[in-house]
Amino acid sequence: MPTIDQLRTARLIAERLGPQHLDDLLFVESDRGVRILLGEPVITRETVARRLASHVEHWQTHGYGSWLLREAGTRHVVGRCGLRSAVVQEEPHVELLYAIRHEFWRHGYTTEMSREVLRVGFEELGLEEIAAWTLWNNWGSRRVMEKSGLEYERDIIHARLPHVFYRLAATTWRERQHEQCATRRVGHVPRA
Repeated sequence: MPTIDQLRTARLIAERLGPQHLDDLLFVESDRGVRILLGEPVITRETVARRLASHVEHWQTHGYGSWLLREAGTRHVVGRCGLRSAVVQEEPHVELLYAIRHEFWRHGYTTEMSREVLRVGFEELGLEEIAAWTLWNNWGSRRVMEKSGLEYERDIIHARLPHVFYRLAATTWRERQHEQCATRRVGHVPRA
């Protein structure tokens, strides 16, 4: 599998997470909104260092992982987004994951980069499907999943808490891309 070290969208730059990003990742994960959603009232540098080491190892093992996100214009750290191999309810999945600092919520950044990460997963990495899950009442994350094209599949229990499970197959993603291209050719712009 090819490794994609940097990604870019209209408003964001994404850098492959590496040891040099410890302070940046600590900045993201110490954000109050991120801590609440991760279920961690307190975050330590040691915890983030272990998590970062796991991200680095994932890249080395799988050829994909998480990226640190920055605003293209200001270079401010926005969050992280990526793909991770995970097991949920004894089934292996490739997970779309993200954590965005609260001051950047409702700017469309998470959806923007999630769509790019899905593209990389399907076009560059040749993945067959990508899944995502969140707490059932995390409406913001659910909306990102839906706007990114993932479809609700079922309720699950994950980490002993009620979650919702979403999935997108590569075939469905490709069909939608083909439809969007065809629609653009005839002069219509599809709704987001």
